[in-house]
Amino acid sequence: PGAVLNLHYKHHVEACYCIAGEGTVIEVDSGRRHDIRPGVLYAPNAHDRHEVHVPSDGQALRLVCVFSPALEGTEVHGPDGSYPRPDA
Repeated sequence: PGAVLNLHYKHHVEACYCIAGEGTVIEVDSGRRHDIRPGVLYAPNAHDRHEVHVPSDGQALRLVCVFSPALEGTEVHGPDGSYPRPDA
């Protein structure tokens, strides 16, 4: 709760399904906002830069996320919010 994540998956396609909590996804370039709650799936288009906001007074946001190409689990977000290229 109270987190803001700045994300930009330049080398991956992402889809996330909310199983608990609530938050907001903001498309950085357009400013469009999308409310996230259990049962909502979001999939940024065209490697969009986006922010995930979780209210400080809310429950922890739990997402099941799928990436293509698949992640190995050892990746670390870079300063721009992205993961490295899979072949790097």
